[in-house]
Amino acid sequence: MIEAHRSCVRRMFMGLGAVLLSWSAAHAESYKIVSDDRIRLRVVEWRAAESQYASWAAVDGVYTVDEAGNLSLPVAGQIRAGGLTTEQLSQDLVKAFTEKAGLQTTPSVALEIAEHAPLYVGGSVQRPGRYPFENDMTVMKAVSIAGGFLRSREDNAYLLRDQIQAAGAYRTALSNRRDLLMRRAR
Repeated sequence: MIEAHRSCVRRMFMGLGAVLLSWSAAHAESYKIVSDDRIRLRVVEWRAAESQYASWAAVDGVYTVDEAGNLSLPVAGQIRAGGLTTEQLSQDLVKAFTEKAGLQTTPSVALEIAEHAPLYVGGSVQRPGRYPFENDMTVMKAVSIAGGFLRSREDNAYLLRDQIQAAGAYRTALSNRRDLLMRRAR
């Protein structure tokens, strides 16, 4: 009886492990480009007659994805980037450069995310605002970067601090009053 129970529990944990593994594999998607991402682009073309690669200096550089999710590039023009992975965008750029430049051979395109779009933290945090994106960003990490959640004003620490500050201000006012009365009496 006990062995049957152990076997049942073992199968349940194995099933749970399989579900978690399949869930994590299904949700391990590649990063999708968004507005305000900065893309570093480098394009080279193989020139067989010279037996060397030639860099496209006019195209190489860092480009920002606009609000509509597009990149504006020399030669290729407007290219949709938002919602694509870097691999998908690279393939689209190869196609666009080949067609627009009328090339016989396809150029090699290397691109990477030079800078991720900024992150905006709002609500009940110490310092709401714009922050740079960091790898492995979680909601709690973003809240920590923004100084953490605001503390409730009913907290005793605030009341005690306010009481001490008020007592000090009151003593200062009494001292100033006494000094003024003494000046007037002279």
